[in-house]
Amino acid sequence: PIINLRFTIEMLKSARNFLGIDGLNAARNSLNTLILSKLASETEVGLLNSALQFTIPVILIITNIGGSIFPVLCKEVARGVKYFKQVTENTVEMLLAFALPASVGLFFLAGPALEFLYGEGFEEASGALQIIAWTLTLRAITQILGLTLLANKKENIALRMTIIMALAQLILGIVLTNLFGLKGAAWSILILWVINFLLHYFANVRYFFRIELVKLFWKPTIATLVMAVYLFIAQEQAFLPAVIT
Repeated sequence: PIINLRFTIEMLKSARNFLGIDGLNAARNSLNTLILSKLASETEVGLLNSALQFTIPVILIITNIGGSIFPVLCKEVARGVKYFKQVTENTVEMLLAFALPASVGLFFLAGPALEFLYGEGFEEASGALQIIAWTLTLRAITQILGLTLLANKKENIALRMTIIMALAQLILGIVLTNLFGLKGAAWSILILWVINFLLHYFANVRYFFRIELVKLFWKPTIATLVMAVYLFIAQEQAFLPAVIT
């Protein structure tokens, strides 16, 4: 069959924003490891990766739920802002009910969990895991806010934010890793997610609607506080390490 050159060019033009976003995200995935290996040591790279492994199951769940809800978001765009906002907020609240307890759980269980999974010698990674754990909560919100941009054909805005994130990651990674090593790398990851969340939040406020974060947070927060109190008491009584190990 003859290739339709005009159609091919139009497809490439329409896909260039998505190609740019995916390309930059692919490069960003290995940037922290590269910076840490150059400014610290291979040992600290291994410790950082061991901490990041604990976030992967939660990330997979958040990503898969986001992927499954995206067609619904696209459909609700045509129905109007009211319905679109309702679906967005319901999805964010659902993800927070899972991600917020996961963040708190990893914060309290970082040391025992690392020892249980990897054995002795990974104590230094517990501090990094306690910091990185809070990115899960930010990711749960940002994931859906990013999809609202794509559902409304604002991929050019998403590309600009990805470029900003890549530059911020490079600068923060070099500065904080050079100053604080492994914990500096972990802090750079958390700060980047704060920046990412703020960019997506204000983009949604400007183009669509203001998401009611207080309303969405209070139910998961109450449940998580109960869990946090229990974990804190159990940790003080040295109960958690004995149970996990």
